[in-house]
Amino acid sequence: MRRDHPIVQRNLRKPLVQSVNPVIFGTTFVLFLLFGGLGLPLLYLLFSLVVLVQLAAGTVGKIYDERERFTWDLIRVAPFSRREVLLCTWAAGLWQMNSTWLMPLYRVTQGMVIVGMLVLGLWLGHIPAHLSLAFLVGSTLLITLQPIVDTYFGGMVGLLAANVVRERMGAQLAAMTVVMLYWGTWIALISVLVFSDLNDLTSLHLGAIFGFCLLLPLTLGYGALRLAEMTMR
Repeated sequence: MRRDHPIVQRNLRKPLVQSVNPVIFGTTFVLFLLFGGLGLPLLYLLFSLVVLVQLAAGTVGKIYDERERFTWDLIRVAPFSRREVLLCTWAAGLWQMNSTWLMPLYRVTQGMVIVGMLVLGLWLGHIPAHLSLAFLVGSTLLITLQPIVDTYFGGMVGLLAANVVRERMGAQLAAMTVVMLYWGTWIALISVLVFSDLNDLTSLHLGAIFGFCLLLPLTLGYGALRLAEMTMR
């Protein structure tokens, strides 16, 4: 995953497709006009979806670009393990994403939304006192780790799709469908939390929320990487 790794450097020479930028700018403007104060949470949700979709589809595209140039077989026989080749392909896309304006805004909006929920929950007394410390620690972990875990999950899904589905369009569609299903389930879980009575919150509920947001995508991402290694062709 080092930036100076030869496979990472090779992929970094390929331009990052940023056709979603006009859509993001337009949607952002509309969200703030229509929803006012709700614009920030909605903007964060939009950024998180774009990051997941772009990493998943972009990782698929990098592998298919090599196949179409008939250089994928040469990379496979290079003195690198399968896992190293796959992770370097994903890491190049992540380096490219980190160099754009999207990732900093995604991280900033994510932190602001979680801190806002934390402050309001503690200030208004909706979070039980005995769970305040656990909620604070969990929120800190989310701010720190969730962007990393989500980008890992999206990239690993892209790697698996590229090695299982034979056609580029089908592989990208499969990868995008999986990450959008995960994103939709995550949104549903957060919605249940927001509209439920937080005074009834238990440690089990907190564990399920933080486990779904961190442990589940990490576990699924690792499983996708292992399957991608076994099916790499």
